[in-house]
Amino acid sequence: MLLVLGLSGAGKSTLGAWLAEDLGLIHHEIDRCDGVDLACIRPEWESFLRDGSAGPLADALRAQAEGAECEGVVLTTSSDVVLDSRSLMAARGCGIHSAVLYGSLAECLGAFLSREAQMDRGLDAVHWHAHNDRALAEYGRAKYRRWRLPAFEKGARRSRVALVADVSKRIARGRI
Repeated sequence: MLLVLGLSGAGKSTLGAWLAEDLGLIHHEIDRCDGVDLACIRPEWESFLRDGSAGPLADALRAQAEGAECEGVVLTTSSDVVLDSRSLMAARGCGIHSAVLYGSLAECLGAFLSREAQMDRGLDAVHWHAHNDRALAEYGRAKYRRWRLPAFEKGARRSRVALVADVSKRIARGRI
């Protein structure tokens, strides 16, 4: 099981889709208001957010993977979901690996604005800052270093192959 957190524009949903395709996982995008309901994990997710109780969430995700005969589940969240390091450690103890897909303010904001221009939704930098400044500040702290997964390299988005391989290696080594 994998939980992908991070900033808008970092590519969380794209990474989740790639991981699902390449590693045989179920992908639940829970960044929309109905995402946890569509994934049928609302009580477990809310318990995890409220008190860090990861066991019921892990059990629900494991049951979904077994029922679908998949290797596991990847959850991608909205940028306003900022979990403390204790919750990430609790999740890891229950078999849920976590990765914070991360980039600089300029990289993530630029990618967000480019995507929004293509989608013509009218969301702007003010919207990005309102929903990402807290995550940018928090996930930039040293205590999150072990979970940070760089989304960009030398000013460009990292490739699918590089990101999926990085996640796979980190899971195998127990780094995330």
